[in-house]
Amino acid sequence: MLNVLIVDDNPVEREFLRFLLEEMRSVKVVGEAEDGQEALELISTLNLDIVFLDISMPKVDGMEVAKELIAARAKAFIVFVTVESKYAVEAFELDTIDYLLKPFDRSRLRKTMMRIKERMAAKAAIVREKKTNRFSFRVPKLFVRSEGEILVVNVPEIIFAEKDQGKQTIIHTLKGMYQSHKNLSEIEQELARFPNFLRVHKSYLINMDMVEKITPWGDSSYKVQFAKYPKDALISRKNAQLVKELASL
Repeated sequence: MLNVLIVDDNPVEREFLRFLLEEMRSVKVVGEAEDGQEALELISTLNLDIVFLDISMPKVDGMEVAKELIAARAKAFIVFVTVESKYAVEAFELDTIDYLLKPFDRSRLRKTMMRIKERMAAKAAIVREKKTNRFSFRVPKLFVRSEGEILVVNVPEIIFAEKDQGKQTIIHTLKGMYQSHKNLSEIEQELARFPNFLRVHKSYLINMDMVEKITPWGDSSYKVQFAKYPKDALISRKNAQLVKELASL
């Protein structure tokens, strides 16, 4: 939901813009102001995503409000809404998102909202990329919280993970076993970007790069043995098709 503030000294214009915005499910009008001074007071207290801002207003005009917002590094997008085209160049020099000339209709407003959502998506992508790069390791890691400690496990060293009693998980690695408070499905999700990890049983997630042998076990199930590791895992009957696919490679 996008929180919106409408700033205009004309109550009829404010009501019209509110009407159009409230037709959109993703928008919530959280405040209105009739001049720039009142707008600045509201902006300081509200968590805003968009400010629709008239330019010619008493006390403090829209341009001054926009400059103060930018100087304060406010996250809200600024959309000027005015009858005057002469401020357009100055508005875009301020890097405002759009400049709506009155009168406008819902189609023009929807284009503005689409532009805002595209800009927000682009910003979110940059944040995700920065976060990914910040935590980029030469050897991928799995962070395991266990008994008040955070253990750092090299993903290539994981042999398999198995469901423990309750909701915990035991992670078997080349360096030993670790108990995690996360359940097996959560571990599976964290390792989902590594195609060599397969959930082959409700109780087992295995690293196929560590598998040495797969043999029949019981009623249509299979036992998985690992190179130089004494413990085994199981492939359930439901996942037996996986063995057939592997055998046909």
